[in-house]
Order: sequence, then structure tokens, then C-alpha cells
Amino acid sequence: MTSAAVGREDLERQLEVVRALAPGEMEGVFGPDSLTWRIDREALTFLGAGRALLLQLAHPWVAAAIAEHSKTVDDPIGRFQRTFAVVFTMVFGTLDQALSAARALHRRHAAIHGRLPITNGAFQRRLSVSSQRSCSAAPDLCHLG
Repeated sequence: MTSAAVGREDLERQLEVVRALAPGEMEGVFGPDSLTWRIDREALTFLGAGRALLLQLAHPWVAAAIAEHSKTVDDPIGRFQRTFAVVFTMVFGTLDQALSAARALHRRHAAIHGRLPITNGAFQRRLSVSSQRSCSAAPDLCHLG
């Protein structure tokens, strides 16, 4: 089974859309008046990290990729710090910082290749969408809950 990967050209097209819709260079992708800033600036965001990780690990593609290509098991604190550094840069950084972080994250994930021994129809969805949703939903639920 193969999945459709987001190519570099596709990423750049989407980043241009993000740039066009952003409130400004210094405000970044979302800006200080956004709901994203209001939620993600709270310490409760860290409580949602565990939930997001569990949701992602439940997906066999993510679990296999982490097992084969990540230092998460050996260095969970480092992984946590790297993840939040990227997420916070994309949320709170300037527009150029956020887009650079998105490109770096794309390069890192584009280098991961592998095959699963079996396929399951329930996991045919695009992985990047489900992964992003689990990350964005976790702080929302902690904040609202």
C-alpha cells in the first residue's frame, strides 16, 4: 500500500495560502487575537500533549514510524521538547519563523519511508490530517474541559 505524500511543491503552494491569509509578518500565522493563541498560551496545553500522543500512536503508521525512525523511546523528554519547540514556533513565531518551521518539519517527515506488513481499511485516511487534528484537538479539550 502506498499513500499520497505531500510533495515539496504542494507544501509551498499551501504555505503561500497561509502567507496570504496571515494577519501580518510579526503576528505570524494566527496572531495574538486568535483563538489559537488564547488556547495555546495556556499551561493546560501541556496536559493535552499526552492525549495527542496516544491518539497518534494508535495509528499503525505512526507507531511503526516512531519505532523505526524516532528516538522517542530512548529520549521522550527530548522528543517532547522538540515537538513543542516546533509547534510553538508555528503558532507564536513570526510568519517567516513559522513557515521555516513547517518546511523543516516537512523535510524531517519526508525522509521517513517504510512498509507495513498489513493494511487496515480503517487507517486509509491521510495521516498528516489525522495527526494534525489530534495535536490541535488536545489543547482545545483541556481548555474547555
